[in-house]
Amino acid sequence: MTDVDLELPKIIGNLKIEYCQAYFGDDSNYYLPVMIDFEKGKKFSFNVWACFMGLFWQLYRRIYTMMFLFITITIIESLIRKWAIQYWSLEGESIKLINLIAILIYGAVYGYTGNYFLMRKAQKKIKLVLSTENDEIIILEKIKKAGTENSKGVILVLVIIFGMCLLTSIFNKAG
Repeated sequence: MTDVDLELPKIIGNLKIEYCQAYFGDDSNYYLPVMIDFEKGKKFSFNVWACFMGLFWQLYRRIYTMMFLFITITIIESLIRKWAIQYWSLEGESIKLINLIAILIYGAVYGYTGNYFLMRKAQKKIKLVLSTENDEIIILEKIKKAGTENSKGVILVLVIIFGMCLLTSIFNKAG
């Protein structure tokens, strides 16, 4: 038992701490205090990985609803931004500044909403397992399996990044 374990409550909201530990696995030291704050009403906290990795972090954490929501918002915002740039005939540095501002806003939004969506997902998944199982050992195994570890997601993220780099290279040579 570590010093962190001694400071944690036995129950977070209406979930046992060991359920949350099983769900978050190796990342429990970071996410358990976030879950405690979440249950106390502090719904939003900043996640550096979500800020800088955005959609890739969402894919790794298997937060698909959030991912598709942000993709939709990004597409709509990009179309509006493209229209505004053409409408006002913006060029060069103005476009770069607008794009930089958009990137910073996206990073802040991802960073401040990532933990919120992840905590909601954790609660939902744990409660789902609890509603279908009674055996404590099976409950812990299923919660751990439902947790946010996603080695396939890491591979997929790397393939997507490689594909994006390849496409960028091809389009740059063609243009």
